[in-house]
Amino acid sequence: MIIPVNVTDFIGVASFSLSLAYNASVFTYSGYQNLHSTLAGGSFVANASGGKVFLTWSNISAATIPTGGLLIELKFNSVPGTGSFTWDTQTPGNCEYADINGLVVYSTWNNGSGTVNSPPAIVTHPVNKTVYASGSTNFSVSATGTGLTYLWQISTNGGSTWTNLT
Repeated sequence: MIIPVNVTDFIGVASFSLSLAYNASVFTYSGYQNLHSTLAGGSFVANASGGKVFLTWSNISAATIPTGGLLIELKFNSVPGTGSFTWDTQTPGNCEYADINGLVVYSTWNNGSGTVNSPPAIVTHPVNKTVYASGSTNFSVSATGTGLTYLWQISTNGGSTWTNLT
């Protein structure tokens, strides 16, 4: 699962310290990708412990993402379930931006959640049947998973092409 961290009005930031809590019984932090190119000249560290991801970045010059956008994407492995992603804005030093003089830059934070569905698994497959002109038949299937739908198709050329049935 990829969790994007988006920013707006990211202007004149010389450092940040972020802490994101997650449900460790559903999600396992596995890394990050797509760190915004504006941050490439600084020192960035990401690690996880105890159901939290900690992100820090600093540079000797301030960075600006003038129109906002993607700051970074966090990668998680998961099992089926639902869990929240909560920024730790209560602990001093967490979820803070600072300017080049070390002054805290005002920011707001939006929490979220993620749901991982159970993958589909066919328990009982339908059985092939031959039907003569104007004949009819019934098919059945049994499956487990979340949000299942079924689409019945027919092939008259050994599986090269398929046509949807109603």
